[in-house]
Amino acid sequence: MTVKQKENQRYVEAVTKALEIVNCFENRNNLRIKDIVQLTGLNKSRAIRLCGTLSAMNYLVYNETNKSYHLGPKFLVLGKTYERSNDLLSLAKPILKEISQTTEETALLFVVEGLRRLCLAKEIGTHHIHFSIEEGERRDLYLGASGKILIAYGSKKLRQEIFTAISSDSEIEKKVNGLDKFKSTLKEIEKSGYAISSGEAARDASAISVPIFDYSGSICASLSVVLPSYRLRDKKTIVLNVLKSSAMTLSGSLGYAGFPRPAGDSHSH
Repeated sequence: MTVKQKENQRYVEAVTKALEIVNCFENRNNLRIKDIVQLTGLNKSRAIRLCGTLSAMNYLVYNETNKSYHLGPKFLVLGKTYERSNDLLSLAKPILKEISQTTEETALLFVVEGLRRLCLAKEIGTHHIHFSIEEGERRDLYLGASGKILIAYGSKKLRQEIFTAISSDSEIEKKVNGLDKFKSTLKEIEKSGYAISSGEAARDASAISVPIFDYSGSICASLSVVLPSYRLRDKKTIVLNVLKSSAMTLSGSLGYAGFPRPAGDSHSH
């Protein structure tokens, strides 16, 4: 290995370690150096140096009072830039708002992230009693209407990974009422074009979800409305109609031209 190759390897490794530090803040607001050392496995002196560099570039901010770090303003700037450049997110935001205003319930946009579903965007409902989830929050893919939509219309590879996860974990299998029942539910979702769940991801909460397709005809997200279960019966029809119409609009904006979709021909594997 040449000196230059060694240097490049060292620089890449340093970047990796710095990003590992940043990743520690995903579900945490503040971290002390000892917390970062424990989470990353870095020695204290190196953690201090990397945090100092990240602070100097506004990726982290150091709080002298409690001797801890939190994410800096640079991430807000980058987040806004990402939001402006991400077609799905920028196109979905006004549609989520319209859904929320029309149904008075919370509207959500989910995407697949590994074997979990990531809440990419939300618009809180106007009812005093509503269920919400934070943007950026991750939940199990196999539970809830939005997750099942993403699986039902997803790739064969994703399905198989989910089936393997269910069959290899008795607790997960119990949560979905068995693998055979889960597979049957996915088939029903494909035929109907939507999914409904009650009390799966959160007690007393129900959700209705529909798929969003991109220009290639592949599912890229799920559009959902979540509401207290006691309001589901009276609002199911209006919520489902609003979601279907909104899904057509959003998918069309992403270049999809396949509506209406024939039953059973709901995804490309």
